[in-house]
Amino acid sequence: MDTSEDGPTTLRRTLRWMTAILGLAALITVVVLSTHDPLGLIPRGKGTYTATVPTPDANQEAALRQSYRNINTRLDDADLVPAARALCRDILGGSSEPYLVESTLVRHASRYGAPVTDDQAHQIITAVKTNGFCHA
Repeated sequence: MDTSEDGPTTLRRTLRWMTAILGLAALITVVVLSTHDPLGLIPRGKGTYTATVPTPDANQEAALRQSYRNINTRLDDADLVPAARALCRDILGGSSEPYLVESTLVRHASRYGAPVTDDQAHQIITAVKTNGFCHA
């Protein structure tokens, strides 16, 4: 009995290993992406989300909603405050400006299915920073 492998058998074995490795990589990607929290609602660290991130009072929320409407009317919805608080958490956490812009783009794309522009992302960041509720 000849036990030497021919080319097609080796190729099939290689393809099976490659498929297994790609499948594992896909699974890891899905797990990582499923843990991404674009609205920042998953508690982090020792505190809870509610306790560690400031919440705008009624006047600050009204001003924030007006600022967001001035940027893009689609931004004024039920998710505005949680999204602004998530951005505030990133600001207070010392995130870099490029990270703030990218996370704002991602956060709002996932809310509306159509991304805000880079300029709008900068305006949203400025609105949260200058509103008065986002302070340590």
